[in-house]
Amino acid sequence: MKRKEEKLTLYRKGKLTLISIEDIMLKDIYTNLETELSRFIKRDIIKRHCPNCGIELDKRF
Repeated sequence: MKRKEEKLTLYRKGKLTLISIEDIMLKDIYTNLETELSRFIKRDIIKRHCPNCGIELDKRF
């Protein structure tokens, strides 16, 4: 617990946000992480790219 408090103070000092992932959230990490990040990042800004060639994917993917 002391280590977590140290992390939180360092994140506050750097004006960053620490997102806590609980064990139960690992069951469906993709949807849980998306909901956690949506509080800080607007989904409209995020664009999806192909991991192989890097071109932007359309709305189907």
